[in-house]
Amino acid sequence: MSGEPTFEEACGALRSRAELVATSLRGRHASDQWIPELSWTLGELAAHMVSVPRIYRSVIDNPMSFVIPDSMAVFGQAELEAIGTFDLRELADLLVEGVDALIDALAPHADPVTFYTTAMPRYGVLGIALNELSMHHRDFAVAVGESFAMSDRDVALTMYGMMPASEVFCDYNVAKKCSGTFHIGLRSGDHWTIEVADGRVDVSTGRPPKADVRIVGAPLGMVLTSFGRMHPVRAFLTGQVLVWGRRPWKLWWLQQLFVEELSLNAEAQGAPVR
Repeated sequence: MSGEPTFEEACGALRSRAELVATSLRGRHASDQWIPELSWTLGELAAHMVSVPRIYRSVIDNPMSFVIPDSMAVFGQAELEAIGTFDLRELADLLVEGVDALIDALAPHADPVTFYTTAMPRYGVLGIALNELSMHHRDFAVAVGESFAMSDRDVALTMYGMMPASEVFCDYNVAKKCSGTFHIGLRSGDHWTIEVADGRVDVSTGRPPKADVRIVGAPLGMVLTSFGRMHPVRAFLTGQVLVWGRRPWKLWWLQQLFVEELSLNAEAQGAPVR
């Protein structure tokens, strides 16, 4: 199955992932177990997952309340600590409640909604939340020795959120240097075009007739590589991700372009930073 999701489909996928995460959290795991790759304990990781739908809900409820922080990492750490508990079983219940509350907050709105500093359909917001919970569920599963699975369709749902968001989660100074046309595709059938010009990033669905770089791969391999859970060399050597195009060296610039720090694109948006 490919194509843009519905709000209802995205709701179901996010609720299902939240229940899977909650099941993992309710296992007999020590909340103070350290995860070296993240520099968090299991409890901190779980609290971060709980904070995600809460942050998103607050942005949806009052878009004008969000001011771009100097550091999204510092902002995120403060939000997870504000949850007030690192007890995994308590956090399991809070996560399910938080996802339900986010969906309830989105339900009465018409598309698009304001999310951080951009406008996107409601399924896009849920797709971004699904990506956060899925990647961190994998982190948790790896740390405690559990299995992890993610369907091709769930990957596509995350991409329908993450791709539009990349228009603002980018480095303006890099965007001024790496003009070009880029093709991102999933073997399940979903494709996007990224156009970079004059410091702006524009994303649309569909594959471009010509591209400087084309990146197409197996859905799970694509998302794990994109979010640092699989080394690109492994993805390339195993055929999970293929890269080609007229100017393949521009892949390096593309890898520098997308960042977590909204402040690196604030100049282009004319948005305040605190």
